[in-house]
Amino acid sequence: METKTLQIFTDYVCPWCYLGQARLKKVIKKYKINLDIIHFPLHPDTPKEGRDLLDLFGCSQEELNQKNSMMGQLMNEEKLEYNDRVYTYNSRLAQELGYWGQTKYDNEKIHDELYKSYFINKKNVYEIDVLLNAASKAKLPQEEAKEILEKRTYKDVIDKHWEYSYKLGVTGVPTYILDKSYLVGAQQEDNFHQLFEKENIERLWCFMRVFLIVKSFVPSYLKKDFDNWYEKEHLFEAKKSFYAISALRGWDTENEDIHYAYYEFDNLEKANKILKSEALKKMISIYDKKWSNQIDRTRKIISITQEI
Repeated sequence: METKTLQIFTDYVCPWCYLGQARLKKVIKKYKINLDIIHFPLHPDTPKEGRDLLDLFGCSQEELNQKNSMMGQLMNEEKLEYNDRVYTYNSRLAQELGYWGQTKYDNEKIHDELYKSYFINKKNVYEIDVLLNAASKAKLPQEEAKEILEKRTYKDVIDKHWEYSYKLGVTGVPTYILDKSYLVGAQQEDNFHQLFEKENIERLWCFMRVFLIVKSFVPSYLKKDFDNWYEKEHLFEAKKSFYAISALRGWDTENEDIHYAYYEFDNLEKANKILKSEALKKMISIYDKKWSNQIDRTRKIISITQEI
């Protein structure tokens, strides 16, 4: 069997990347597949001292607690250590260190240690001492690690990784590309098996795009106010609360009193969890309070299975 290369677009401050790595490790040994890690700029403008997640997400403490609770449950299912996040940090130097350790010393443990530094120890992965500690735990030479960080030896390489990501149109991580097939998000093990075992498939969209669709039946006399409220307030708030990749909305062209909102997720697991989440309950409460139960609505989830 021909050895293929799986490109993994990732970032050390992305919880879904941390989760996805653990799931991938369970299945990858069965296949003749090389791994090519492409470092992706998830939050490239994060200052060196870090950024409060309340500010980054534009959410309340309650909403952040919900996000951390949901992520903690997923990590626990994979037996991964995880502490609630409060800050995110600039991962640029961590990416340069990870690339050096992986390519020069064929050391995969450096990736684990960098994830642990952030998600378990809650350290700032832009700080040199934190990075050197990760290198030490990965059994990499300290002096050389310090030198490549201070001299920014791999700056140009990581610049090219970022440029390559943008060129391909990668907008979220983790993203996995194998030949012409790809997955986005922390996939279940079965999805990886299907990716590795299927051939001549242009795109595995069924694992990439999932939509929660909210259909609202709006009385004509409320339509103008409803449209303005959705545009100025609700779509933004719902997207943030659901942690959705994107949010779209529009009106039915045949029945002008029907409004659709689409919230995109990168896998079915996330979308299904939203249906049972406190975030959805809160959005329903806001919705009902605003419109006094004058607007009926339905919800359903659709998984995209093909795009040509």
